[in-house]
Amino acid sequence: MELTKINENLVNRIRKDIFYLIKKSYNVKNIENYNIIFADIMRYIELLDELGVDSDDIFKYMLPETRDDYCDKLLKKHYIECKKAMEFDVKFSGNLGDILIDSNYYHGNFHNMTKRIDLTEMCEMTFDFLNNYNPTLSNLLKNMLNENRVIVMNNGEQLETGLTVCSTTKFSPYIIIYLFKNLIDPVTLIHEMGHVYHFQKIEQLRNNQYYKIIYNNQLEVYSHYLELLSYDHFSKTYNDRDILNIKRLMVKTFVEFYKSLELNLENFNLETYMNYYDDFYKDYAYGRGMLLAFEFYDMYQNDKEKAEYNIERFISENGKYDFYTTIGKYDLNRERIESGEAVKKYIKQIF
Repeated sequence: MELTKINENLVNRIRKDIFYLIKKSYNVKNIENYNIIFADIMRYIELLDELGVDSDDIFKYMLPETRDDYCDKLLKKHYIECKKAMEFDVKFSGNLGDILIDSNYYHGNFHNMTKRIDLTEMCEMTFDFLNNYNPTLSNLLKNMLNENRVIVMNNGEQLETGLTVCSTTKFSPYIIIYLFKNLIDPVTLIHEMGHVYHFQKIEQLRNNQYYKIIYNNQLEVYSHYLELLSYDHFSKTYNDRDILNIKRLMVKTFVEFYKSLELNLENFNLETYMNYYDDFYKDYAYGRGMLLAFEFYDMYQNDKEKAEYNIERFISENGKYDFYTTIGKYDLNRERIESGEAVKKYIKQIF
């Protein structure tokens, strides 16, 4: 596998996906469905931006008039949902207490790994895990590679590890991996393949309620669940120090998102939510996503078949339920989650 060149064929294919969606948006009468397609278009435009390709000419073909008004209504709806869930966040942060603070003192980073990994090793390690876990994901990755949908770029000094872009109305995924040339790379590819598999499930089911994910914040759950399982898989053959380091990094990331979320809640009102929506979404998506991932992972340790049955149901039905309904389904327990039992147990094992 070689570094993907940002070439004309790749750019044209992404633009073709964008204009397919734009054309589809012209015939959509339902404003909520229009917003879904608009969000899909913006994902691919974000991908072009990541690749350093100008996309300004695309906007003249879009229909912006209804978008702004609807987005305001949508954000107000999301605000109400987030506010309803604040009780949970306060209880959860209070129950974790000093554990959140203590683990945040860890100062490792993505570059702080002892063993170097090249592209071939990254692919071999990823396929080794996916074949062992679920061959369906392994075959999906093969198709992604054969169709040149995995874009590998040199990282430089940035902290971003990867990105998945896909439409919810047309299954046409792309992955960007920013190389660190260490254990982070196969773990990132596994994480991003979790998103691809999730998008495939959504596309297959044509779930029109998908965008409830924006305030349910469930899109990160399956990917982080796969990460946790991959750490255990790689620990059988890989450097113990790097495995411990990457586990601590995940917990540190979780802590940072949840502490940021806790701070945001102190000034939580409609105005700040509307103005700083991206920050709230990021904290909720990753904080809540990791939290539920820890719960499914803990279930996996006790009953593998039960965990896999529930996580498959979870991603297949994703978007239908609000947060409290979600944690009441799939054999999850609200009181147990609020107590932070699974997270506490994991943190105590690695610090």
